[in-house]
Amino acid sequence: MGGWKRGVYLGVRPSKRYKKEVAERVAEFLLDTFGVEQLAQGTGVFEIAGGSGYLSAALRDISDGRIPVTMIDPKPNLDYASKHLLSDPGFELIPRSLTPELVSEISGDISEASLVVSIYPHEVTEAVADFSKALNLPAVIVPCCPLPGMTPSDPSTPIDTVEQLAYHLQHRDSALIPFKIKHNRVPPNPGFRNWVAGTARELRENIRRVSESPGGVVDTILVRFPQEE
Repeated sequence: MGGWKRGVYLGVRPSKRYKKEVAERVAEFLLDTFGVEQLAQGTGVFEIAGGSGYLSAALRDISDGRIPVTMIDPKPNLDYASKHLLSDPGFELIPRSLTPELVSEISGDISEASLVVSIYPHEVTEAVADFSKALNLPAVIVPCCPLPGMTPSDPSTPIDTVEQLAYHLQHRDSALIPFKIKHNRVPPNPGFRNWVAGTARELRENIRRVSESPGGVVDTILVRFPQEE
């Protein structure tokens, strides 16, 4: 049973709640943008670096199971909100890294995908953008956290912010169109990472203060619509 006890939160960590909120908002965006019929075509949606599987679960749930979903992640971490996917016949899990070898192995399935999507793909951000472009697949990428070692496509623009990372990806693939998506859940920060630190009252107050701040949180979302051959 969730709740606070002796300064330790016994429910879902705030960062997980944040990721679940983002996944649900992105799922709504996908249905509003592409529609269930289009997303259900072919082999369905491929989620890359899906982690906890929140987006896969949201897509299956809000489409009443009509959208097939395949999740590729070398270290999947399905939890209370997504572990039901393991018994869902419309969901497939591929516990491997996104590599050229894997793409070659599943080329028949992935080439028939209705969409490739990835939320906060970190080190595979560029790979997701590159392979969706190479296969001419519709794609949605929510970039996050520029990583050291990324070489800017435009030498005049460094990659130090999410906005610069989005620009970098658009420079690699001009078909990527930026949108903004808003959600209100508390983003993770160092205080939440050390989630057993502090008193229950202090952590609750911090969560309430950030959650109720005007404007919420806004993510950049890059969309690659179907392109004519």
